[in-house]
Amino acid sequence: MSLSGPAPRQLTLALGYRESFERVDFLPGRGNDIALALIDRWPDWPARTVALVGPEGAGKSHLAAIWAKAAGGRVISSHAIDAPSVPQALATGALVIEDAGRGELDEAALFHLLNLAKEQEASILITARQAPAAWPIATGMLT
Repeated sequence: MSLSGPAPRQLTLALGYRESFERVDFLPGRGNDIALALIDRWPDWPARTVALVGPEGAGKSHLAAIWAKAAGGRVISSHAIDAPSVPQALATGALVIEDAGRGELDEAALFHLLNLAKEQEASILITARQAPAAWPIATGMLT
């Protein structure tokens, strides 16, 4: 059987879409139930600094936004951490560091930020695609 004529075209529909990082819009499942439980458990975390690790699209940023809202925290990209920004980064006592471990990280600034968070008893949530032990860190501070 052969088809003649032009190939069918796929129609695109202009449907409204609004990205939402609200708690009610998070879809819990087998792959993220432990991470969601950790977020919901704050401030009773096993440590003041925790890392959410998973592949792209796993929901790390959504969970981080849920936690930041609950904790009154700020969200910054890992590559935005530098020495001058460290003191102000913890101004609210809660901080999300997004997408850490990708190579463009100021190790010394992160080291000072983690130490300051410990001194101030602040909470930090780090999102990453790889566990901290696998990050390209020269100082070995996170292993």
